[in-house]
Amino acid sequence: MFGGWEARFREILQNAYRAGANRVDITVSEDGLSVAIRDNGRGCAHPGLLIFAGATGWDESQVIEPAGVGLFSLLNKTAVCRVEVESRGWRVALVPEQVEAQQDIPVASGPVKDGTSIRVTLKAPIGDLKTHVQVARGYYPFTLTFNGEEIKPRPWSPHIELETPVGRVGWRANAAASKTPIWEYRPIYADMPFRDALANAAHRHPQPKLAAALVSNGKVKWFVEPASGVRPRLPDRSALITDQALDHAAEIIVAALVKKVLDEIRPIVTDWPDRLTNQQFAELPGWVKPEIRPQLLQALGWKYHRFPRPDTTYPYYVPDDGLYVENDYGETFDRRAVPVADESLATTINALNALGVLDYTACVEPDGLEVRVIGPRQPKLRKDADAPLIALCKKIALDDGRPLPLLLLDLCNDETSIVIAADAEQAVKLLLGSPMWQLICGQAVLSANERDSGLWDRDWIDPDDDHAVDWGEVKSNLCVEITALYGRPELLAARRHYYQLQEASLRLNNLTFSLGDFRAGDRALDARFRKLKYAVTDYARRVGKAVAKAKREARL
Repeated sequence: MFGGWEARFREILQNAYRAGANRVDITVSEDGLSVAIRDNGRGCAHPGLLIFAGATGWDESQVIEPAGVGLFSLLNKTAVCRVEVESRGWRVALVPEQVEAQQDIPVASGPVKDGTSIRVTLKAPIGDLKTHVQVARGYYPFTLTFNGEEIKPRPWSPHIELETPVGRVGWRANAAASKTPIWEYRPIYADMPFRDALANAAHRHPQPKLAAALVSNGKVKWFVEPASGVRPRLPDRSALITDQALDHAAEIIVAALVKKVLDEIRPIVTDWPDRLTNQQFAELPGWVKPEIRPQLLQALGWKYHRFPRPDTTYPYYVPDDGLYVENDYGETFDRRAVPVADESLATTINALNALGVLDYTACVEPDGLEVRVIGPRQPKLRKDADAPLIALCKKIALDDGRPLPLLLLDLCNDETSIVIAADAEQAVKLLLGSPMWQLICGQAVLSANERDSGLWDRDWIDPDDDHAVDWGEVKSNLCVEITALYGRPELLAARRHYYQLQEASLRLNNLTFSLGDFRAGDRALDARFRKLKYAVTDYARRVGKAVAKAKREARL
Protein backbone atom coordinates (compact mmCIF):
# COMPACT_ATOMS: atom_id res chain seq x y z
CA MET A 1 0.00 0.00 0.00
CA PHE A 2 1.16 3.54 -0.82
CA GLY A 3 4.33 2.43 -2.57
CA GLY A 4 6.29 1.37 0.51
CA TRP A 5 8.03 3.31 3.25
CA GLU A 6 8.94 6.28 1.12
CA ALA A 7 5.25 6.94 0.48
CA ARG A 8 4.35 6.34 4.14
CA PHE A 9 6.88 8.92 5.27
CA ARG A 10 5.47 11.33 2.70
CA GLU A 11 2.04 11.03 4.30
CA ILE A 12 3.39 11.52 7.82
CA LEU A 13 5.50 14.54 6.85
CA GLN A 14 2.59 16.06 4.97
CA ASN A 15 0.38 15.75 8.06
CA ALA A 16 3.09 17.40 10.18
CA TYR A 17 3.29 20.32 7.75
CA ARG A 18 -0.50 20.71 7.70
CA ALA A 19 -0.49 20.73 11.49
CA GLY A 20 1.83 23.73 11.45
CA ALA A 21 4.97 21.91 12.62
CA ASN A 22 8.33 23.62 12.19
CA ARG A 23 10.27 20.58 13.36
CA VAL A 24 10.02 16.81 12.84
CA ASP A 25 12.37 14.33 14.49
CA ILE A 26 12.67 10.70 13.37
CA THR A 27 14.60 8.22 15.48
CA VAL A 28 15.31 4.55 14.73
CA SER A 29 16.35 2.15 17.50
CA GLU A 30 19.70 0.37 17.31
CA ASP A 31 18.03 -2.95 16.44
CA GLY A 32 16.01 -1.25 13.68
CA LEU A 33 12.70 -2.54 15.07
CA SER A 34 11.34 0.75 16.42
CA VAL A 35 10.78 4.04 14.60
CA ALA A 36 9.76 7.14 16.56
CA ILE A 37 8.35 10.22 14.79
CA ARG A 38 7.63 13.45 16.66
CA ASP A 39 6.47 16.85 15.42
CA ASN A 40 5.65 20.11 17.23
CA GLY A 41 2.48 20.95 15.34
CA ARG A 42 -1.09 21.40 16.57
CA GLY A 43 -1.64 17.68 17.07
CA CYS A 44 -4.74 15.58 16.35
CA ALA A 45 -8.05 16.31 18.12
CA HIS A 46 -9.46 12.76 18.15
CA PRO A 47 -7.82 9.30 17.72
CA GLY A 48 -10.66 8.08 15.52
CA LEU A 49 -9.31 10.26 12.72
CA LEU A 50 -6.21 8.07 12.61
CA ILE A 51 -7.80 4.83 11.57
CA PHE A 52 -10.74 5.69 9.35
CA ALA A 53 -9.68 6.19 5.77
CA GLY A 54 -11.31 9.30 4.38
CA ALA A 55 -11.57 11.03 7.71
CA THR A 56 -9.19 13.96 8.09
CA GLY A 57 -10.07 16.45 10.76
CA TRP A 58 -8.51 19.14 8.59
CA ASP A 59 -10.17 22.47 7.96
CA GLU A 60 -10.87 22.14 4.25
CA SER A 61 -10.82 25.91 3.89
CA GLN A 62 -7.13 25.66 4.74
CA VAL A 63 -6.19 22.25 3.29
CA ILE A 64 -6.88 21.48 -0.38
CA GLU A 65 -8.67 18.14 -0.86
CA PRO A 66 -7.44 16.18 2.17
CA ALA A 67 -7.56 12.43 1.53
CA GLY A 68 -7.59 11.11 5.08
CA VAL A 69 -5.01 8.35 4.68
CA GLY A 70 -1.95 9.70 6.54
CA LEU A 71 -1.49 7.47 9.58
CA PHE A 72 -3.74 4.78 8.14
CA SER A 73 -0.93 4.10 5.66
CA LEU A 74 1.25 2.75 8.52
CA LEU A 75 -1.19 -0.01 9.48
CA ASN A 76 0.36 -2.66 7.28
CA LYS A 77 0.15 -6.04 9.03
CA THR A 78 2.92 -7.60 6.91
CA ALA A 79 5.52 -5.14 8.19
CA VAL A 80 4.15 -3.53 11.38
CA CYS A 81 3.42 -5.02 14.83
CA ARG A 82 1.86 -1.93 16.39
CA VAL A 83 1.60 1.84 16.08
CA GLU A 84 1.48 3.96 19.22
CA VAL A 85 0.24 7.53 18.93
CA GLU A 86 0.11 10.33 21.49
CA SER A 87 -1.37 13.79 20.96
CA ARG A 88 -3.37 16.50 22.77
CA GLY A 89 -4.01 14.58 26.00
CA TRP A 90 -4.76 11.11 24.58
CA ARG A 91 -2.79 8.09 23.53
CA VAL A 92 -3.64 4.91 21.67
CA ALA A 93 -1.96 1.72 20.54
CA LEU A 94 -3.03 0.36 17.17
CA VAL A 95 -2.48 -3.21 16.04
CA PRO A 96 -3.05 -3.64 12.27
CA GLU A 97 -4.94 -6.95 12.67
CA GLN A 98 -7.29 -5.42 15.29
CA VAL A 99 -7.99 -2.39 13.13
CA GLU A 100 -8.65 -4.64 10.14
CA ALA A 101 -11.08 -6.73 12.24
CA GLN A 102 -12.78 -3.52 13.46
CA GLN A 103 -12.21 -4.42 17.10
CA ASP A 104 -12.70 -1.86 19.83
CA ILE A 105 -9.51 0.04 20.54
CA PRO A 106 -9.07 1.55 24.01
CA VAL A 107 -8.01 5.16 24.27
CA ALA A 108 -5.98 6.25 27.27
CA SER A 109 -5.48 9.73 28.62
CA GLY A 110 -2.05 11.26 28.68
CA PRO A 111 -0.34 14.52 29.35
CA VAL A 112 -1.28 17.39 27.10
CA LYS A 113 1.70 18.04 24.84
CA ASP A 114 2.28 20.01 21.70
CA GLY A 115 2.41 18.07 18.49
CA THR A 116 2.05 14.40 17.74
CA SER A 117 4.29 11.47 18.67
CA ILE A 118 4.22 8.20 16.74
CA ARG A 119 6.12 5.03 17.55
CA VAL A 120 6.08 2.19 15.02
CA THR A 121 7.17 -1.30 16.10
CA LEU A 122 8.33 -3.33 13.10
CA LYS A 123 8.28 -7.08 12.54
CA ALA A 124 11.70 -6.87 10.89
CA PRO A 125 14.21 -4.08 10.26
CA ILE A 126 13.61 -2.03 7.11
CA GLY A 127 16.65 -1.52 4.91
CA ASP A 128 17.99 2.02 4.62
CA LEU A 129 15.14 3.97 6.18
CA LYS A 130 17.27 7.11 5.99
CA THR A 131 17.16 7.06 2.18
CA HIS A 132 13.36 6.74 2.27
CA VAL A 133 13.19 9.75 4.58
CA GLN A 134 15.55 11.78 2.36
CA VAL A 135 13.37 11.17 -0.68
CA ALA A 136 10.12 11.81 1.21
CA ARG A 137 11.47 14.98 2.77
CA GLY A 138 10.60 17.09 -0.27
CA TYR A 139 10.82 20.86 0.18
CA TYR A 140 8.82 21.26 3.39
CA PRO A 141 9.77 24.48 5.25
CA PHE A 142 10.51 22.75 8.53
CA THR A 143 13.55 21.21 10.20
CA LEU A 144 13.76 17.43 9.81
CA THR A 145 16.21 15.19 11.65
CA PHE A 146 16.98 11.49 11.36
CA ASN A 147 18.76 10.04 14.38
CA GLY A 148 19.87 13.55 15.24
CA GLU A 149 21.23 14.38 11.76
CA GLU A 150 19.46 17.17 9.94
CA ILE A 151 17.99 16.12 6.60
CA LYS A 152 17.89 19.13 4.30
CA PRO A 153 15.90 19.44 1.08
CA ARG A 154 17.70 18.24 -2.02
CA PRO A 155 19.74 21.12 -3.44
CA TRP A 156 18.18 22.83 -6.41
CA SER A 157 19.84 25.68 -8.28
CA PRO A 158 17.83 26.48 -11.41
CA HIS A 159 19.28 28.50 -14.26
CA ILE A 160 15.95 30.24 -14.77
CA GLU A 161 13.42 31.08 -12.03
CA LEU A 162 9.89 32.23 -12.77
CA GLU A 163 7.03 33.55 -10.69
CA THR A 164 3.85 32.76 -12.60
CA PRO A 165 0.12 32.92 -11.81
CA VAL A 166 0.18 29.11 -11.52
CA GLY A 167 3.13 28.91 -9.14
CA ARG A 168 6.88 29.23 -8.85
CA VAL A 169 8.87 27.46 -11.60
CA GLY A 170 12.55 26.57 -11.86
CA TRP A 171 14.27 25.43 -15.08
CA ARG A 172 17.76 23.99 -15.39
CA ALA A 173 19.49 22.90 -18.59
CA ASN A 174 20.00 19.17 -18.40
CA ALA A 175 19.77 16.28 -20.85
CA ALA A 176 18.17 14.08 -18.18
CA ALA A 177 15.19 16.37 -18.26
CA SER A 178 12.78 15.38 -15.50
CA LYS A 179 9.57 17.36 -15.04
CA THR A 180 8.59 17.46 -11.37
CA PRO A 181 5.44 19.10 -10.08
CA ILE A 182 5.55 19.84 -6.35
CA TRP A 183 2.27 19.76 -4.42
CA GLU A 184 2.37 21.17 -0.91
CA TYR A 185 6.18 20.91 -0.95
CA ARG A 186 6.16 17.21 -1.86
CA PRO A 187 7.49 16.21 -5.29
CA ILE A 188 5.29 14.14 -7.55
CA TYR A 189 7.69 11.81 -9.34
CA ALA A 190 5.18 10.28 -11.74
CA ASP A 191 5.68 13.19 -14.13
CA MET A 192 4.13 11.93 -17.38
CA PRO A 193 0.93 14.07 -17.20
CA PHE A 194 2.99 17.21 -16.56
CA ARG A 195 5.59 16.22 -19.17
CA ASP A 196 2.92 15.65 -21.82
CA ALA A 197 1.17 18.92 -20.96
CA LEU A 198 4.44 20.88 -21.36
CA ALA A 199 5.22 19.17 -24.68
CA ASN A 200 1.76 19.99 -26.03
CA ALA A 201 2.02 23.58 -24.83
CA ALA A 202 5.41 23.92 -26.55
CA HIS A 203 3.87 22.69 -29.81
CA ARG A 204 1.18 25.38 -29.57
CA HIS A 205 3.61 28.19 -28.70
CA PRO A 206 4.34 30.89 -31.36
CA GLN A 207 8.02 29.83 -31.18
CA PRO A 208 7.43 26.05 -31.20
CA LYS A 209 11.04 24.99 -31.96
CA LEU A 210 12.54 27.04 -29.14
CA ALA A 211 9.77 26.11 -26.73
CA ALA A 212 10.19 22.40 -27.51
CA ALA A 213 13.99 22.61 -27.14
CA LEU A 214 13.72 24.27 -23.72
CA VAL A 215 11.14 21.77 -22.51
CA SER A 216 12.91 18.66 -23.78
CA ASN A 217 16.40 19.74 -22.67
CA GLY A 218 15.66 21.14 -19.25
CA LYS A 219 14.70 19.96 -15.79
CA VAL A 220 11.56 21.65 -14.56
CA LYS A 221 10.34 21.95 -10.98
CA TRP A 222 6.92 23.52 -10.50
CA PHE A 223 5.52 24.47 -7.10
CA VAL A 224 1.84 24.14 -7.96
CA GLU A 225 -0.37 27.04 -6.95
CA PRO A 226 -3.70 25.46 -5.86
CA ALA A 227 -5.60 28.47 -7.27
CA SER A 228 -4.56 27.21 -10.74
CA GLY A 229 -7.15 24.46 -10.42
CA VAL A 230 -4.50 21.77 -10.93
CA ARG A 231 -4.93 18.83 -8.59
CA PRO A 232 -3.07 15.64 -7.74
CA ARG A 233 -4.74 12.28 -8.10
CA LEU A 234 -6.13 10.95 -4.81
CA PRO A 235 -5.59 9.18 -2.52
CA ASP A 236 -1.81 8.86 -2.88
CA ARG A 237 -1.13 12.03 -4.92
CA SER A 238 1.29 10.10 -7.12
CA ALA A 239 0.47 12.05 -10.30
CA LEU A 240 -1.36 15.14 -11.50
CA ILE A 241 -4.82 14.85 -12.97
CA THR A 242 -4.81 15.41 -16.72
CA ASP A 243 -7.41 18.07 -17.47
CA GLN A 244 -7.90 21.57 -18.90
CA ALA A 245 -6.48 23.18 -15.77
CA LEU A 246 -3.17 21.34 -16.24
CA ASP A 247 -3.07 22.19 -19.96
CA HIS A 248 -3.70 25.87 -19.22
CA ALA A 249 -1.04 25.94 -16.50
CA ALA A 250 1.48 24.32 -18.87
CA GLU A 251 0.80 27.02 -21.48
CA ILE A 252 1.47 29.74 -18.90
CA ILE A 253 4.71 28.05 -17.79
CA VAL A 254 6.04 27.56 -21.35
CA ALA A 255 5.17 31.11 -22.39
CA ALA A 256 6.89 32.55 -19.31
CA LEU A 257 9.97 30.35 -19.81
CA VAL A 258 10.43 31.31 -23.48
CA LYS A 259 9.97 35.00 -22.70
CA LYS A 260 12.43 34.91 -19.79
CA VAL A 261 15.10 33.11 -21.85
CA LEU A 262 14.77 35.53 -24.77
CA ASP A 263 14.84 38.53 -22.43
CA GLU A 264 18.07 37.28 -20.83
CA ILE A 265 19.87 36.49 -24.09
CA ARG A 266 18.72 39.41 -26.29
CA PRO A 267 21.01 42.05 -24.67
CA ILE A 268 24.03 39.72 -25.06
CA VAL A 269 23.61 39.30 -28.85
CA THR A 270 22.72 42.91 -29.73
CA ASP A 271 26.07 43.66 -31.37
CA TRP A 272 26.85 40.22 -32.75
CA PRO A 273 27.84 39.89 -36.44
CA ASP A 274 25.71 38.31 -39.13
CA ARG A 275 27.83 35.15 -39.19
CA LEU A 276 28.63 33.65 -35.82
CA THR A 277 31.69 31.73 -34.67
CA ASN A 278 32.71 29.96 -31.49
CA GLN A 279 34.03 33.29 -30.27
CA GLN A 280 30.47 34.58 -29.96
CA PHE A 281 29.16 31.35 -28.43
CA ALA A 282 31.67 31.74 -25.60
CA GLU A 283 29.80 34.92 -24.55
CA LEU A 284 26.59 32.99 -23.90
CA PRO A 285 25.72 31.75 -20.40
CA GLY A 286 26.85 28.21 -19.67
CA TRP A 287 23.26 26.95 -19.59
CA VAL A 288 22.84 27.66 -23.31
CA LYS A 289 23.80 24.13 -24.28
CA PRO A 290 24.40 23.07 -27.92
CA GLU A 291 21.02 21.28 -27.78
CA ILE A 292 19.10 24.55 -27.42
CA ARG A 293 21.50 27.01 -29.08
CA PRO A 294 20.20 26.60 -32.67
CA GLN A 295 16.56 27.15 -31.74
CA LEU A 296 17.44 30.07 -29.47
CA LEU A 297 19.53 31.91 -32.04
CA GLN A 298 16.97 31.23 -34.76
CA ALA A 299 14.34 32.87 -32.58
CA LEU A 300 16.67 35.89 -32.34
CA GLY A 301 17.07 36.24 -36.11
CA TRP A 302 19.88 33.92 -37.24
CA LYS A 303 19.40 31.30 -39.92
CA TYR A 304 20.74 27.88 -39.07
CA HIS A 305 21.89 24.78 -40.89
CA ARG A 306 23.54 21.63 -39.59
CA PHE A 307 25.35 19.65 -42.25
CA PRO A 308 27.53 16.57 -42.63
CA ARG A 309 31.23 17.17 -43.37
CA PRO A 310 32.37 14.56 -45.94
CA ASP A 311 35.88 16.03 -45.63
CA THR A 312 35.99 14.57 -42.09
CA THR A 313 35.07 11.02 -43.10
CA TYR A 314 36.51 8.26 -40.92
CA PRO A 315 35.84 4.52 -40.68
CA TYR A 316 35.94 2.33 -37.60
CA TYR A 317 35.75 -1.41 -37.22
CA VAL A 318 33.66 -3.23 -34.63
CA PRO A 319 34.77 -6.85 -34.06
CA ASP A 320 32.10 -9.37 -35.00
CA ASP A 321 29.96 -6.57 -36.41
CA GLY A 322 31.79 -5.02 -39.32
CA LEU A 323 33.01 -1.74 -40.76
CA TYR A 324 31.21 1.56 -40.11
CA VAL A 325 31.91 4.85 -41.83
CA GLU A 326 30.92 8.18 -40.31
CA ASN A 327 31.68 11.87 -40.62
CA ASP A 328 31.62 14.90 -38.37
CA TYR A 329 28.98 17.61 -38.63
CA GLY A 330 29.30 21.35 -39.00
CA GLU A 331 26.77 24.09 -38.33
CA THR A 332 26.29 27.63 -39.54
CA PHE A 333 24.52 30.60 -37.96
CA ASP A 334 24.21 33.34 -40.53
CA ARG A 335 21.54 36.03 -40.74
CA ARG A 336 22.35 36.52 -44.44
CA ALA A 337 22.53 32.85 -45.40
CA VAL A 338 21.20 32.15 -48.89
CA PRO A 339 17.89 30.28 -48.70
CA VAL A 340 17.91 27.14 -50.86
CA ALA A 341 15.21 24.58 -51.39
CA ASP A 342 17.29 21.39 -51.13
CA GLU A 343 19.13 19.86 -48.16
CA SER A 344 21.95 18.48 -50.34
CA LEU A 345 22.46 21.87 -51.94
CA ALA A 346 22.74 23.56 -48.54
CA THR A 347 25.19 20.88 -47.41
CA THR A 348 27.31 21.43 -50.53
CA ILE A 349 27.46 25.20 -50.09
CA ASN A 350 28.26 25.03 -46.38
CA ALA A 351 30.87 22.32 -46.83
CA LEU A 352 32.58 24.41 -49.52
CA ASN A 353 32.37 27.44 -47.23
CA ALA A 354 34.02 25.46 -44.43
CA LEU A 355 36.91 24.66 -46.80
CA GLY A 356 37.26 28.32 -47.80
CA VAL A 357 36.10 27.74 -51.39
CA LEU A 358 32.89 29.83 -51.08
CA ASP A 359 32.38 33.01 -49.08
CA TYR A 360 28.66 32.53 -48.37
CA THR A 361 26.51 30.02 -46.51
CA ALA A 362 23.07 28.54 -47.07
CA CYS A 363 20.00 27.45 -45.16
CA VAL A 364 17.03 25.35 -46.22
CA GLU A 365 13.72 27.09 -46.83
CA PRO A 366 10.74 25.72 -48.79
CA ASP A 367 10.75 28.58 -51.33
CA GLY A 368 14.54 28.86 -51.55
CA LEU A 369 16.75 28.79 -54.62
CA GLU A 370 17.21 25.63 -56.64
CA VAL A 371 20.21 24.40 -58.57
CA ARG A 372 20.70 23.69 -62.28
CA VAL A 373 23.15 21.22 -63.77
CA ILE A 374 24.08 22.34 -67.29
CA GLY A 375 25.59 20.19 -70.02
CA PRO A 376 26.00 16.76 -68.37
CA ARG A 377 28.91 14.80 -69.85
CA GLN A 378 28.10 11.24 -70.88
CA PRO A 379 30.31 8.60 -69.28
CA LYS A 380 31.66 5.62 -71.20
CA LEU A 381 29.76 2.88 -69.39
CA ARG A 382 29.07 -0.76 -70.05
CA LYS A 383 25.39 -1.55 -70.30
CA ASP A 384 25.40 -3.50 -67.03
CA ALA A 385 27.60 -1.06 -65.13
CA ASP A 386 26.47 0.87 -62.05
CA ALA A 387 26.31 4.63 -62.12
CA PRO A 388 29.74 6.16 -61.51
CA LEU A 389 30.56 7.77 -58.17
CA ILE A 390 31.42 11.01 -59.99
CA ALA A 391 29.56 12.67 -62.87
CA LEU A 392 30.89 15.63 -64.87
CA CYS A 393 29.04 18.57 -66.43
CA LYS A 394 29.81 21.96 -67.98
CA LYS A 395 28.27 24.16 -65.28
CA ILE A 396 26.43 24.06 -61.96
CA ALA A 397 24.58 27.22 -60.93
CA LEU A 398 21.92 28.48 -58.54
CA ASP A 399 18.79 30.11 -59.89
CA ASP A 400 20.34 33.52 -59.17
CA GLY A 401 23.34 32.68 -61.38
CA ARG A 402 25.93 31.90 -58.69
CA PRO A 403 28.19 29.09 -59.91
CA LEU A 404 29.20 26.05 -57.88
CA PRO A 405 32.31 23.97 -58.56
CA LEU A 406 30.56 20.76 -57.54
CA LEU A 407 27.38 19.34 -56.10
CA LEU A 408 27.03 16.68 -53.40
CA LEU A 409 24.01 14.42 -53.82
CA ASP A 410 22.17 12.10 -51.47
CA LEU A 411 23.97 8.87 -50.65
CA CYS A 412 21.91 6.30 -52.51
CA ASN A 413 23.06 2.81 -53.34
CA ASP A 414 24.39 2.51 -56.90
CA GLU A 415 23.68 6.14 -57.74
CA THR A 416 26.04 8.99 -58.52
CA SER A 417 26.87 11.02 -55.42
CA ILE A 418 29.11 13.81 -56.76
CA VAL A 419 28.71 16.13 -59.77
CA ILE A 420 31.72 18.24 -60.77
CA ALA A 421 31.53 21.22 -63.15
CA ALA A 422 34.63 20.35 -65.15
CA ASP A 423 36.02 18.22 -67.94
CA ALA A 424 38.07 15.14 -67.16
CA GLU A 425 41.41 16.92 -66.85
CA GLN A 426 40.01 19.73 -64.73
CA ALA A 427 38.36 17.19 -62.43
CA VAL A 428 41.67 15.32 -62.03
CA LYS A 429 43.39 18.58 -61.07
CA LEU A 430 40.73 19.20 -58.40
CA LEU A 431 41.46 15.77 -56.99
CA LEU A 432 45.21 16.23 -56.95
CA GLY A 433 45.74 19.90 -56.20
CA SER A 434 42.69 21.55 -54.70
CA PRO A 435 41.35 21.80 -51.12
CA MET A 436 38.19 20.24 -52.50
CA TRP A 437 39.90 16.84 -52.83
CA GLN A 438 38.94 16.16 -49.20
CA LEU A 439 35.30 16.83 -49.97
CA ILE A 440 35.28 14.80 -53.20
CA CYS A 441 37.16 11.83 -51.73
CA GLY A 442 35.19 11.88 -48.48
CA GLN A 443 31.86 11.84 -50.33
CA ALA A 444 33.18 9.06 -52.58
CA VAL A 445 34.11 6.94 -49.54
CA LEU A 446 30.70 7.48 -47.95
CA SER A 447 28.98 6.60 -51.23
CA ALA A 448 31.15 3.54 -51.90
CA ASN A 449 30.37 2.30 -48.42
CA GLU A 450 26.67 2.32 -49.35
CA ARG A 451 27.25 0.18 -52.44
CA ASP A 452 27.26 -3.59 -52.51
CA SER A 453 30.90 -3.63 -53.61
CA GLY A 454 31.83 -1.45 -50.64
CA LEU A 455 35.25 -0.25 -49.55
CA TRP A 456 36.97 -3.61 -49.23
CA ASP A 457 36.68 -4.39 -52.95
CA ARG A 458 38.20 -1.02 -53.79
CA ASP A 459 41.13 -1.51 -51.37
CA TRP A 460 40.35 1.85 -49.80
CA ILE A 461 40.70 0.57 -46.24
CA ASP A 462 44.01 -0.35 -44.63
CA PRO A 463 43.32 -3.09 -42.04
CA ASP A 464 46.89 -2.81 -40.78
CA ASP A 465 46.44 0.89 -39.90
CA ASP A 466 43.45 0.57 -37.56
CA HIS A 467 41.15 0.36 -40.62
CA ALA A 468 42.02 3.91 -41.71
CA VAL A 469 41.16 5.20 -45.17
CA ASP A 470 44.04 4.98 -47.65
CA TRP A 471 43.44 8.42 -49.16
CA GLY A 472 46.23 7.98 -51.69
CA GLU A 473 44.49 4.89 -53.02
CA VAL A 474 41.15 6.74 -53.13
CA LYS A 475 42.69 9.59 -55.13
CA SER A 476 44.40 7.29 -57.62
CA ASN A 477 41.28 5.16 -58.10
CA LEU A 478 39.07 8.18 -58.71
CA CYS A 479 41.63 9.71 -61.06
CA VAL A 480 41.67 6.51 -63.15
CA GLU A 481 37.84 6.20 -63.05
CA ILE A 482 37.35 9.81 -64.22
CA THR A 483 39.87 9.30 -67.02
CA ALA A 484 38.29 5.99 -68.05
CA LEU A 485 34.75 7.44 -68.12
CA TYR A 486 35.36 10.91 -69.52
CA GLY A 487 39.00 11.24 -70.63
CA ARG A 488 41.31 10.25 -73.48
CA PRO A 489 42.25 6.56 -73.89
CA GLU A 490 46.00 7.25 -74.20
CA LEU A 491 45.96 9.10 -70.87
CA LEU A 492 44.06 6.25 -69.25
CA ALA A 493 46.76 3.73 -70.19
CA ALA A 494 49.49 6.12 -69.04
CA ARG A 495 47.82 6.76 -65.71
CA ARG A 496 47.19 3.12 -64.99
CA HIS A 497 50.86 2.45 -65.76
CA TYR A 498 51.94 5.31 -63.50
CA TYR A 499 49.91 4.15 -60.51
CA GLN A 500 51.15 0.56 -60.96
CA LEU A 501 54.74 1.79 -60.92
CA GLN A 502 53.99 4.05 -57.94
CA GLU A 503 52.65 1.08 -55.98
CA ALA A 504 55.70 -0.99 -56.89
CA SER A 505 58.01 1.83 -55.84
CA LEU A 506 56.25 2.15 -52.51
CA ARG A 507 56.57 -1.56 -51.78
CA LEU A 508 60.25 -1.62 -52.76
CA ASN A 509 61.00 1.35 -50.50
CA ASN A 510 59.17 -0.36 -47.64
CA LEU A 511 61.17 -3.54 -48.31
CA THR A 512 64.44 -1.58 -48.30
CA PHE A 513 63.50 -0.05 -44.98
CA SER A 514 62.55 -3.43 -43.57
CA LEU A 515 65.85 -4.99 -44.59
CA GLY A 516 67.71 -2.39 -42.55
CA ASP A 517 71.05 -3.54 -41.13
CA PHE A 518 70.14 -7.21 -40.70
CA ARG A 519 72.99 -9.48 -39.55
CA ALA A 520 72.80 -13.28 -39.46
CA GLY A 521 76.17 -13.70 -37.74
CA ASP A 522 77.38 -15.94 -40.57
CA ARG A 523 79.99 -14.42 -42.91
CA ALA A 524 78.74 -16.18 -46.05
CA LEU A 525 75.07 -15.46 -45.33
CA ASP A 526 75.74 -11.81 -44.44
CA ALA A 527 77.65 -11.38 -47.71
CA ARG A 528 74.70 -12.73 -49.69
CA PHE A 529 72.34 -10.49 -47.69
CA ARG A 530 74.35 -7.38 -48.57
CA LYS A 531 74.14 -8.32 -52.27
CA LEU A 532 70.39 -8.78 -51.92
CA LYS A 533 69.96 -5.42 -50.17
CA TYR A 534 72.08 -3.70 -52.85
CA ALA A 535 69.99 -5.32 -55.63
CA VAL A 536 66.71 -4.25 -54.00
CA THR A 537 67.98 -0.71 -53.42
CA ASP A 538 69.21 -0.44 -57.02
CA TYR A 539 65.92 -1.81 -58.35
CA ALA A 540 63.98 0.67 -56.18
CA ARG A 541 66.11 3.52 -57.59
CA ARG A 542 65.42 2.47 -61.19
CA VAL A 543 61.69 2.05 -60.51
CA GLY A 544 61.69 5.52 -58.94
CA LYS A 545 63.10 6.98 -62.15
CA ALA A 546 60.45 5.11 -64.12
CA VAL A 547 57.76 6.56 -61.84
CA ALA A 548 58.93 10.10 -62.54
CA LYS A 549 58.85 9.47 -66.27
CA ALA A 550 55.44 7.78 -66.13
CA LYS A 551 54.04 10.73 -64.15
CA ARG A 552 55.07 13.13 -66.90
CA GLU A 553 53.50 10.90 -69.54
CA ALA A 554 50.31 10.64 -67.48
CA ARG A 555 50.23 14.47 -67.18
CA LEU A 556 49.73 14.35 -63.43
